[in-house]
Amino acid sequence: MDQSRAHRIISDYSQPLADFLRDTERAELERAGSEAIDRWKDSALPGAVAPTEFGGEGASLDDMITLQSALGYFSPSLAAATTMHHLSMLSLVDFGQSTTDEDDRETVIALISSHAVLASAFSESIPGGSVFAPSMTGRPGDDDGDGAEATVVLDGRKAPCSLSHSMDFLMASYLDSHERRAVALVPADTEGVSVTDIWNAPVLKGSQSEMVVFDHAQVPASLTFQNDDFDPDGSLEKAAYQVFGLLISAAYLGAAQRAINELDDGGPLDEHLLVEAQARIAAHTGALRYAALRQPGARVGDADIADLLLTRTSLKSALADVVALLSRLRGGRRYSSNADLNYFIEVLHAYEYHPPSRVETVSAVRTQESTGQFSYTDTQQR
Repeated sequence: MDQSRAHRIISDYSQPLADFLRDTERAELERAGSEAIDRWKDSALPGAVAPTEFGGEGASLDDMITLQSALGYFSPSLAAATTMHHLSMLSLVDFGQSTTDEDDRETVIALISSHAVLASAFSESIPGGSVFAPSMTGRPGDDDGDGAEATVVLDGRKAPCSLSHSMDFLMASYLDSHERRAVALVPADTEGVSVTDIWNAPVLKGSQSEMVVFDHAQVPASLTFQNDDFDPDGSLEKAAYQVFGLLISAAYLGAAQRAINELDDGGPLDEHLLVEAQARIAAHTGALRYAALRQPGARVGDADIADLLLTRTSLKSALADVVALLSRLRGGRRYSSNADLNYFIEVLHAYEYHPPSRVETVSAVRTQESTGQFSYTDTQQR
């Protein structure tokens, strides 16, 4: 991938966004407060993964891998942040397709058609914690007896939460009063919901990955969903995180290709080492596409989930190799003169920190190998 191809891929969905990304300096795209997310919101891309009958673009997983890689080539912040939107969007689409209530279905269609931005509030930034074991709580709201709609009161915090300053809604996981996992679709302007800036990393500042605080935030009970009811066998959750794994990996592969292209500036290079770096990117891009072809619908096999986790584990090592190779190749001249090259090399380190953790990955893969069953969580928590 080069700039021309990345621009062409994005222009198939939005010419204005493609032109903006091509013509805007990387430092401007990646800074806190960048316009990139607003430009993305104004395009057709918020509905990319939604089917056309719901007002979306109906993009296939293979299409989305290509798209997120192209976004990652220009703006890793935008690619990473919007991957979280697509994760929430898929959950919303699943609900719209499964509900028998026509009003609920029309609400889903209206959200997609309006280009609503959906933040994904599952991480809690707790040492040793897990996105699959929320600590945020939800209890029934007080019944004032006047026939008002039932509510759920949410308390806790989510961090880092991408798109936190641009979100219209956020999908937030919590434990109900019976210690059961549940998810709430929370309007961003809900009283008791606030955003605290916490991101101090030198990269991905444009992703708006801040902390969302819930302080007695009341949401309609009709916008909450028990995992036991909505996803009793965990298949939808597994499929959603499979898509997340594919798209977040594609985003970083796009960034890795940009780093290589920044390095290959016509100056002297050890081309053997350069090709080694390119080979790692090409191999893992092919692996992602193969995984996408094995997930044509809303379900995915347990063995395929484990295979993708193994691919992601391999990609972490491969990106570390790419960083080492490019750092060796760039030399003092490029290091001192090419800020974009340095930035994209630094970005690649962040892939390591996306869920699931290494401990969760090892546990889930080993369990699947021994039992044939895959689970991100203990079945009693699901």
